[in-house]
Amino acid sequence: MNSIISIKLIVLLILLSSNVIFGQSNFSLKEAQEYALKNNIQVKNALIDIQKAKKKIWETAAMGLPQISGAIDYTYMPTVPEMQFAVVTHGELQPDGKTVSLNSMNVPIKLGVPHSFTFTATASQLLFSGSYIVGLQTSKTFKKLSEQSLEMSKNDVIENVSNTYLMVLAVEENKSLLKATSDNMNKTLVELKAMFAEGLIENTDVDQLQYTVSNIDNAYKMLERQTEIAYRLLKFQMGMDLDQEIELTDNLKDILAGIEMESMMAYQFDINRNITYQLLNTQESLQNSLVKLEKSNYLPTFAAFYQHQEKPNKADFDFTFPDIIGASLSIPIFSSGMRNAKVDQANMELEKTQNTKSMAIQGIKLEVQQAQITLQSSYEKFVNEKTNQDLAKRIYDKTLIKYKEGMVSSMDLSQANSQYLNAQTNYFNALVEVLQAKNKLDNLLNNK
Repeated sequence: MNSIISIKLIVLLILLSSNVIFGQSNFSLKEAQEYALKNNIQVKNALIDIQKAKKKIWETAAMGLPQISGAIDYTYMPTVPEMQFAVVTHGELQPDGKTVSLNSMNVPIKLGVPHSFTFTATASQLLFSGSYIVGLQTSKTFKKLSEQSLEMSKNDVIENVSNTYLMVLAVEENKSLLKATSDNMNKTLVELKAMFAEGLIENTDVDQLQYTVSNIDNAYKMLERQTEIAYRLLKFQMGMDLDQEIELTDNLKDILAGIEMESMMAYQFDINRNITYQLLNTQESLQNSLVKLEKSNYLPTFAAFYQHQEKPNKADFDFTFPDIIGASLSIPIFSSGMRNAKVDQANMELEKTQNTKSMAIQGIKLEVQQAQITLQSSYEKFVNEKTNQDLAKRIYDKTLIKYKEGMVSSMDLSQANSQYLNAQTNYFNALVEVLQAKNKLDNLLNNK
């Protein structure tokens, strides 16, 4: 009984550990996107940039907070200088009663010590600095830029994962249809070989069908290789181990059914929702801050400090003050036009940024219009290719029946089969184009 319990426990631990190692293996499109947003390297790096921006804000803010520093200095003086001072040792009043006779001796006074240690502590506080105020504002703007860059990275990852997910589904469905066609053709080939053995048909008919079957098999093998590459690309974009097996649970038709073509085509574009436009606005603000930063160099800088100094061993005469309180005011007066030149350059860069923004706005509007037109055209093409596929399927089925009845040649059957396979390929390509065009438009409109 205990051994059975132990075996069950081991199996449970193996299952749990495999779940930790390999994680989720079945993914809908939404789940694949959510997984990518947590594990994609591009998104992870963008998150790190935000953390760096937060640290930069604190670094800049700390410049205006109290600063305390300490120092320890050691000096060695091989020869200590001395001064001779005369010291009265004895005095006598002379017989005249008016004159005093003094006896003195020279006493050496050391002006230093051979080994000297100095311990210093300094506290300072910035009271006013224009560049500090502007720098603090700029660091906050930089953080906003990092957050918007993260949003753009997420949008790109969602679009890329979605496109690759759809490509995998299209290849898988194409494989299934090609496999079904191959099975039917192989079945027909077996029947033809039996008829040839009985002398009912010529060898040419068998060879022609064999040639068609070989082409289908080669196309299927090529799709298998494409499927493997597509799966690996999807796992790479999701930030997943390339050797992990995954299964996609959505299908193309359901995804297509979720598209509301009329609402997407009638959507009124709000450029303020576009992440590229938001980034341009922030870059303009950042450049404007740089102009203010250059202008702040005209302003004075005011700071206060307190210093305490200790010496364990002092000279006989030491005039070092242990405590000092002071303030400093730095006033820029004349720089031969250097500061003005820097301000002009910053203004020129700001103007360039504004020009780039104006051009980008028109480009974004044009890109949205093109995306809407592409979506409309792709959908119309898809509807047409769907009709062509249905027609090609009916033609192939009727041709196959006629061939078995001896009414058409094997060449006619091969042509009908090729036409049907081409129609299938065109159908899936058109379907993927519709969904990818929709993904592109969602990215531009910043639709989640």
